[in-house]
Amino acid sequence: MLCIRTVSYELCFNGASIGPIIPSRGICQGDPLSPYLFLFCVETLSLALSKAVVEETIHGVKSGLYLGLPSLVGRSKKRVFGFIKERMWKRLQGWKAKKISRAGKIVLIKNVATAIPSYCMSSFLLRQSMCHDMEVMLNKYWWQSGSTDSKGINWIAWDGLSMSKCQGGNKEYKVLQGYCWILGDGKSIRCTRDPWLVSKSDFKVDQSRTYDNNNLVVADLFQPNDRAWDRNKVSEMFSSADAAAVLSTRIPSLPVVDRLAWCRGFGSRLLQLFFCPGVLATCENKFFYASGHAKTTLDWKEAQKKRGITMSPIMNSAPHDPVKWEKPEAGWLKLNVDATVRTCDDSFSMGLVLRDHTGVFVACKTVRQPPLGTVIEAEALTILEGLQWILTLPHGGVYIESDSLTNVRALQCSRDNLLEVGYILDACRIILDSRPGYSISFVKRQANRVAHLVDRLPCSINCQNRAC
Repeated sequence: MLCIRTVSYELCFNGASIGPIIPSRGICQGDPLSPYLFLFCVETLSLALSKAVVEETIHGVKSGLYLGLPSLVGRSKKRVFGFIKERMWKRLQGWKAKKISRAGKIVLIKNVATAIPSYCMSSFLLRQSMCHDMEVMLNKYWWQSGSTDSKGINWIAWDGLSMSKCQGGNKEYKVLQGYCWILGDGKSIRCTRDPWLVSKSDFKVDQSRTYDNNNLVVADLFQPNDRAWDRNKVSEMFSSADAAAVLSTRIPSLPVVDRLAWCRGFGSRLLQLFFCPGVLATCENKFFYASGHAKTTLDWKEAQKKRGITMSPIMNSAPHDPVKWEKPEAGWLKLNVDATVRTCDDSFSMGLVLRDHTGVFVACKTVRQPPLGTVIEAEALTILEGLQWILTLPHGGVYIESDSLTNVRALQCSRDNLLEVGYILDACRIILDSRPGYSISFVKRQANRVAHLVDRLPCSINCQNRAC
């Protein structure tokens, strides 16, 4: 204590320094130095009491809490600071018994729950395992549906949810309502107001900028009489980041209209539970979870059944997925397709391999293409490329195999596809429906190894936008 002096203050008044001012009654309440001085004194007192207990000069002394802090910290921090975790758990249990909105949960977590350990953490360094346990409790409370014991579905990891809003945190509604426009002819999408940039997390251009015409459609950004971007107009109108996102958006070569689709978050997650894209029969479903009408996945499935929508869960259906490549029937050919997305050189490549019923090689094709937004889109374009390719070859029936389960199941489903690759799959379905001898099925990667090796060839011979 000889090294510690009473705190002093200096005030700045009209630009001049006044002080030092030395409090006559010691440190004021709330001073940042107060907890540390308390620890110095309590540590000495605790050691003296422990020595007295050992020497049996006093009896019945037990260390506890003083001013909300443990008076003695031993080797087991988990036991000493367990009261913090217990206090947070009791508070969360009380909240779970009430029906609280999302906005209310945000206030409670930010202003109450996270404040419980903050006072103790200002003086002590807690174990990472204890901090993780408290984050798990907050995460479960956030995603829990209503006042039931249901855990709910964790649509976002806690690391992403706890980020600041400027970094993309707390966007659970954007995930649940993760729909956007998929570019077709560009006549229905307002380029500065609607979500349509699939390479951006919020699908929109920078909303903080002021644009001359907010009703401008995406088709106005095309070159006259050409389905290509007017680079000068795009660069002048948008920031460099938005211009790059616009120019990286693929303009379909097929004459299709703009369409709404589920992008990444909500739609793609649901497809892992119920494959058939028909369950997303209308974009009105984006409000179904957010409005609280569906408390569990079971409720959502029951609601879809009442609407007459048949669902085919992935986990309950067992497609024919051989581990080894199997020969087709006599007189038939088999086309294996695969795609590889390369982030290192910002491109993707296609691999197509055609073999007969004896397993003999007939033909192959590989193409390198500009970058795309997702792997699913690359796989869908590869299937379309394969169908268009075999149309030019003399043959009878053809089995098409792909290791992209999402695309294959979407093509096998009869309902409209609301994925971002829906326009590509619609073109594939037109070809499949017009050719009774065409059939598509899913195979595992092990049975599609040859096509996978072929689609990597453009990466070594560096061909671009052409068959190799």
